[in-house]
Amino acid sequence: MKALLIGGSGATGVPIALGLHERGYDLTILHRGVHEAPDIASFRHIHADPHFGTSVSDALGTECFDAVVLGYGRVAQLAPLFEGRCDRLVALGGIPIYPGYLDPDAEHPRGMPLLQREEGPRVDPAQMRNSMAAKFAAKMIEAEDAVFDAHARGSYSAAVIRYPQIYGPRSIGGLEASLLHRARDDRRFVLLPDAGLGVITRCSAENAAWCVLEALDSPVAQGHAFNVADEQQYTLAGWVELALALIESDMRIIALPPQLNWAAAHLLPLGGTASQHGMVDISKARALLGFHDQMRPADALARSLKWHAARLDPDTVAGGSDVFDYALEDRVKAALDELIFSLDDAQHEPEVIHPYPHPREPTLAPDHRGR
Repeated sequence: MKALLIGGSGATGVPIALGLHERGYDLTILHRGVHEAPDIASFRHIHADPHFGTSVSDALGTECFDAVVLGYGRVAQLAPLFEGRCDRLVALGGIPIYPGYLDPDAEHPRGMPLLQREEGPRVDPAQMRNSMAAKFAAKMIEAEDAVFDAHARGSYSAAVIRYPQIYGPRSIGGLEASLLHRARDDRRFVLLPDAGLGVITRCSAENAAWCVLEALDSPVAQGHAFNVADEQQYTLAGWVELALALIESDMRIIALPPQLNWAAAHLLPLGGTASQHGMVDISKARALLGFHDQMRPADALARSLKWHAARLDPDTVAGGSDVFDYALEDRVKAALDELIFSLDDAQHEPEVIHPYPHPREPTLAPDHRGR
């Protein structure tokens, strides 16, 4: 059997490639060649730009495959190329296709509703206020439509996997590198936007790759879109606490009110322009694919931290969107400390009061709190 993986050197690309090989496929990887992961060096490589259908078409000629995974590039241009040239195809998308994620102010109530299901509505670019976000959303919809239109025509059997925030070796962005840099620089605290209470669905690269491979293999998956995510999810603060324990750092968490999110926007998806919450339902993947965590989140996070720690560049102070502006962070913390100190005399311990009557003696009258 022959398989083509477009992409292959990223966080999920490598485990997808290895999984295809383990399943007995004669694997070809098509990517730009900018990043050459040693794990995939033994496979056949074709270097072409998957952002352009003509580039891929010229590179492949008339070659056909049993299975194709579109893991990178412009899916809307790539999906039509394989009509009649493969039996099964899986394309990767993402949760920004749901209303409220890319443009939270366009929805009422604001943001992305919790636990979005695949059968729910996709975002309507015409209703979005942010023109750049609307353009991106339209491209995501165009990509999914190209895949499922070909499936409906019988050109191949197809499925779409909607990725959340992926973490693990070779992952881009995320909190691991930021925390590791700060630990290296002996920082004593880390600022967390939204008091660290935001929940953006995360999925380890290993768990995401398992779902892609299972969707490729399973006949019942064809024609479906699937959310994927770790079964166990945490708030941003929860992930940071886990990570700090794993790297044995005593950095304190400083909870920022939303008005100060800009001071730590590098820890939010799309620099804080996306929804505060991005939680999806994975019951469909459980039911049709039999998904369960192949790797526990704590173990996957430890593996990710180890990989990123081995690649920290000692000569740079910036990584991804985090500019490590420690002077600004110190100012923000000092201002918060001053505000808290100024309100010290107004603080009081909250009393636990439940809403039901709790009389001190038998009575048919309201209790001592008027309940």
